[in-house]
Amino acid sequence: MNTGLRNPSIVVLFLAAFLGTLCSYSEGYAQMTVSELIGSSVDQVDDRYRNVADAMVLFQRGNAAATLSMLQDSVKQHPELPPAEVMFAHLCFGSNQLKPGRDILQRGAVVASSDPEVWNMLADLQLREGHLAEAEILFKKGALVAADFQGNPKRRLRQLSNAHAGAALTNEQRGLWREAEPHLLAWQQIAPNNEEIVSRLAVVLMNTARFDEARKMLDQRRAMNPKSAPAEVVIGTAYERLGKHAEAREAMLESVKKYPNDFETRIAVARWGLGSGEIALALESAAAAEALDKTSFLPELIVGQAHYLNGEFAKSEATFQKVYQSKPANFDAVNGLALSILAQEDASRYSMGREYAELLARTNNDLKTVQGRQAATLLAWALHRTGRGADAQRLITGVLSSGPVSAEGAYFAATIYSSQGEKQMAQEAVTKALASSKSFPYHVQAGQLQEALRQTEEKVAR
Repeated sequence: MNTGLRNPSIVVLFLAAFLGTLCSYSEGYAQMTVSELIGSSVDQVDDRYRNVADAMVLFQRGNAAATLSMLQDSVKQHPELPPAEVMFAHLCFGSNQLKPGRDILQRGAVVASSDPEVWNMLADLQLREGHLAEAEILFKKGALVAADFQGNPKRRLRQLSNAHAGAALTNEQRGLWREAEPHLLAWQQIAPNNEEIVSRLAVVLMNTARFDEARKMLDQRRAMNPKSAPAEVVIGTAYERLGKHAEAREAMLESVKKYPNDFETRIAVARWGLGSGEIALALESAAAAEALDKTSFLPELIVGQAHYLNGEFAKSEATFQKVYQSKPANFDAVNGLALSILAQEDASRYSMGREYAELLARTNNDLKTVQGRQAATLLAWALHRTGRGADAQRLITGVLSSGPVSAEGAYFAATIYSSQGEKQMAQEAVTKALASSKSFPYHVQAGQLQEALRQTEEKVAR
């Protein structure tokens, strides 16, 4: 596997431009461990990979050239590792340095073109930006390269799985169900016990009018794993995604009727209720779940989220605080606690909300993940609420360039941009917030902000 250019002068020239774009090390984001970087590629992370750890230290110090050089040496010593360019890109994305990450992947597509992870990462970037056709082409390239890959067999299977999963997703998001199906089936050949694949295949079957096959497939999965969601829950979720709320509600109620004493079913229905605006059903199902298992914190967490969505912020804070006391590392508890504090009128307590937000951002610092973006969005909102608007704008801009955010997150972004005079960006963000079918407590304020921005635009036009 080719992992470096033969002409060292070209490397120097490349890195000279590269160094100019490498941001300074940020405590809040660059916390990736060696295990997180290479753990999926090797059987055991031990002292053999000391060079990788040393390279990460150099990266944290902002020394791009030395980092890449040491990673290249590591790959020469241990060819089972990903290409140096791939590892460097992961470090960049993990520390919110998007342009250097993109640039190094472009280089990887030349010097490590026979490695599938390069193509999958490029595809993932396109996917997160909503360029689905481009992402599909790159994921298919990743699958072809992975099929012929002669290197680390563990990496080969992982990247082949990622390529088919990604190619399927690009088609699912465009409603191209028939095109998605062969990729899901290929993925299932590699991971026959993966329940996500079964669920997604069931959705494909439902969207191609094969509901009986879908229900049968889901019932078989539940027979194998009684803790998996009932067919009715999965079908109801699929209906909701299709905008068929009445059918979704009917399926969820059917699942409760069929499995009234099943804790997981009650929790699934409660969560669906939160996401679909059926708050009363969510509270009812959470209460039933709590009666079935008084040791679980999940019902109380759902109650806190329901109070928050209802705009009962003092109640939600008290509930989240109770969960936080017993589960201080729980993402939703910390997130809900911070949001509840920041939503109330007592500005003197906003610094406390920011402390919770900072805690969450430190422990969830990968903007490639939904939780990473959610934590960073919360922190940006907390910075805005505590008078640090410029810092909030810089952070939220990085988040939005990393991937999609929730409707509430889009509203937060719009408010931050508006406060900083970025009216066009605010308008774009608030439009996305209001376009979502998901309910959030600031929906009225979002509408008011959109109208205020529209009026400002009209005055400027005059």
